[in-house]
Amino acid sequence: IDASTDLNLWSRSYDATKLVALPAGIARDIGAAIGGKAIPSPSSQTPPDPEAFALYLKGLEARGREDNTAISYFEQAIRRQPDFARAYASLAVTEAMFLQTGPLPPHEVVPKVKAAADRALALDPTLEEAHRARMRIQRLYGDHAAADDQLEQLLTRQPSAELLDHKSRSLVRQGRFQDGVDVADRALALDPLSANAAIWH
Repeated sequence: IDASTDLNLWSRSYDATKLVALPAGIARDIGAAIGGKAIPSPSSQTPPDPEAFALYLKGLEARGREDNTAISYFEQAIRRQPDFARAYASLAVTEAMFLQTGPLPPHEVVPKVKAAADRALALDPTLEEAHRARMRIQRLYGDHAAADDQLEQLLTRQPSAELLDHKSRSLVRQGRFQDGVDVADRALALDPLSANAAIWH
């Protein structure tokens, strides 16, 4: 809908039973209809199995709990579909969260995070979550330069509030406080509800 004229610019019906592929299909169609760049479908990736996708969504919902429920869901999704890249990426990020709050020591958690992140990126090199899990491990072992290089590459490809939040924290860690606040402002502009960006701001 054109808000200034209230005219219908584009409309189309979709089959809601094809839930897994629906969002990407709608995004591509809208982009093409309004003259934007079409988003190519990653032909090398198999669409998620519906049951694996349902387990993946349950894992995302459970990720805030202080137990391994989310990890269990992601692992079940992977067993159901071994090439489900996003499930591996979310598993890596969730495992990495337990480095600070979980009961297991780092020497047990880190290999799991690295394995899941590496598998996710082998299947889909564009997955931001998997890159973030890698960066977390790099920072844990003091390799801040490698983490910053990877972060800059990600920001060049597709800036996001979460990535800018990581950059803000990195700048503050280096003592560049005003630069960190400026980057946090950029993150808040992209996502006004970002709690992390608001904290660093």
